[in-house]
Amino acid sequence: MFSLSCLTSEEKDFWEGAALSFDRIWDLSRIGLVIINGDGASWIDEGVLAFNKALRQLEGFHLARDCRRAFGRENGALLYKAIRGGEWEEAEWIINSIPPPEDRKGEKSWEWIRRLVKERRGEDWRGKVSDLGGEERGLGAVEGNEAQILAKRMKGKGFGLS
Repeated sequence: MFSLSCLTSEEKDFWEGAALSFDRIWDLSRIGLVIINGDGASWIDEGVLAFNKALRQLEGFHLARDCRRAFGRENGALLYKAIRGGEWEEAEWIINSIPPPEDRKGEKSWEWIRRLVKERRGEDWRGKVSDLGGEERGLGAVEGNEAQILAKRMKGKGFGLS
């Protein structure tokens, strides 16, 4: 099940542990597809190596935020839609028609989005799979769930424990 030999020991430990934890709850041999959803961090990309059949989904919150920062509200929304739909020529046209912003955050976002489009990354996972059978759903926003649900419970936020 695992082919994690190219990972650092820390990444390998994390993904092996995650897969073992998941296997206690779900029979992973019966799960046809695992979607790994997260921001642009490279350690998240390595999760696809931990499962038999997995796809990497770039989390929508960060993608939408950076499209807006770098290309403005209207053009950012068009760019986000093009990237999610795998419409790479449209995404390239938008990127090439708008110069980078002058502020630091906007410029950083502009560079990241340009790299994503060049590498053809950010498409919705449902566009990569042909035999879905109508049961597919979006993954939602990971960032909000992490900050609002997990962090509150794991770190005791709001309980006077920190």
